[in-house]
Amino acid sequence: MPNTARSISLVALVVATAVFAAACQRVSPAGIPAADPAFSQASKGPVEHSPLETSPLETSQLPGPPSELVAIASSHSRSNPKALIGAVRIVDIESLDTFIDSYANGEDYSLSQELRDQITAVPVGKVLVGGVISLGCDIPGGAVLSRRGDKIELRVDALPTAPTPECVVANMTVAIVAADILDVPGGSTSPGTLFSFETVNPNATDGPFPLELTTSDTEYLAALGQMNLNVPELPVRLPTDRRFAFLLYGCQDDWAELTVSPTRIFANLGNNRPANEQISCAAAEVYLAIFDVPAAAIPPTAELSAN
Repeated sequence: MPNTARSISLVALVVATAVFAAACQRVSPAGIPAADPAFSQASKGPVEHSPLETSPLETSQLPGPPSELVAIASSHSRSNPKALIGAVRIVDIESLDTFIDSYANGEDYSLSQELRDQITAVPVGKVLVGGVISLGCDIPGGAVLSRRGDKIELRVDALPTAPTPECVVANMTVAIVAADILDVPGGSTSPGTLFSFETVNPNATDGPFPLELTTSDTEYLAALGQMNLNVPELPVRLPTDRRFAFLLYGCQDDWAELTVSPTRIFANLGNNRPANEQISCAAAEVYLAIFDVPAAAIPPTAELSAN
């Protein structure tokens, strides 16, 4: 009898372990971990058995501008080379689509679809800020904006007060909040600092741009000289930063911001005009944008991209 009892207990333990593992990691037909309803919080409010509490600010953080949560979704985490890193400023439907699509992985669209079901447009007079707010077993219930120096970040607003059971596969939670467009100016969420933004010769061509100037600016100076471009004075670079220069083509733009993914480093132009204001340029305007970026913010697999 004792041996029988031990055998029954062992079988029960194996079954329980298998059930727990299956709950933590369902696999899609493509073999990619897919979101399980027990782990997903998109538009469903807090987990009933886990009350939520406001998360404290870190020492270097300050409260950010007022914001409203417009979308949140969780799924089992997985590597995605298209996913944009950090807080991303979203100003129109095109940038919203780009942000949401970056979380589609292979044939698994569960996370991106949950986000798209909740937000389909940028509200008038608002700007959206989106990004990953949590990567772990906890599933947050919200997100807010905070400040760190001159940058605006997206952070967790609510975490379960009760201990979260250990999970086999971490949950990745992505949130999007809306804020007044004047409260989140262009470049305020970019991982880098734009220290030079100038209009240059409209006949300029890309040449060797974009360029990294971290180790030397010789190639940069030579390129500008060949293209008859003005050479802005470059400040001393911090040893912990990397420096990048881009030639960007637009029309009556006011700023540029850097975007980083696991595989790409690229820049886009932006402006402070109302979305419905019509403008025209006889020819594209050419802008030289130079950024300093903390080296730690750039994945080792990311490469410079013209767009």
